[in-house]
Amino acid sequence: MASAEPTVRTKRREPIDLSGAHIPGMSLSHADLAGSNFSRANLTEVNFQGSNLREADFRESNLTRANLTGADLTGANLASATLAFTALSGATLGEVDMTNANLSGALIEGVDLSKAKGLRWNLLLNARFDEATVMPDYLEEEPLFRLLEQAYPRRPWRDEFSGRIKDLLAELVKFERTANSSILDGLMQLRAFEEMEEQDEGKAG
Repeated sequence: MASAEPTVRTKRREPIDLSGAHIPGMSLSHADLAGSNFSRANLTEVNFQGSNLREADFRESNLTRANLTGADLTGANLASATLAFTALSGATLGEVDMTNANLSGALIEGVDLSKAKGLRWNLLLNARFDEATVMPDYLEEEPLFRLLEQAYPRRPWRDEFSGRIKDLLAELVKFERTANSSILDGLMQLRAFEEMEEQDEGKAG
């Protein structure tokens, strides 16, 4: 029989210090953890659903596949944290610091990120959004956003990219050439090729 995940039931009002802790899989759901320190901690698959995490410190922590659904992260510091495939749907992220935070594959549906600080497009690859997701205006000024808009002017930025597009974006991020003309040319050529395919499919239909 599978063992139950470790659980902490707490209504603690004083911040706790779990900096550097190794607590993967722990349940800290619906807990009052405002102002607590989780910096550099291994929080893989930790359940923070519905918890009060206002002004908590998650700098350089590993939150891969953690559950932050419905959590209040107002004013939290997530700088350089790993949130790959993390569930953030319905979370409150006002004034949160996400400088260099990796949100690849994260679930960010129904989240208002308009006041989030330090977000970068290259760290949002494969993240999942919906029409209720609100992104900060400053992202539209990033070279990567402008490049994608030029390459795919008729497609919303939320659309899921094909495998070929993802490969090109991965190369772009890898070499940090967000304004590189050769990559832009490649994207433009790919768009033209896909439009030809769509036209051929329309004729065949």
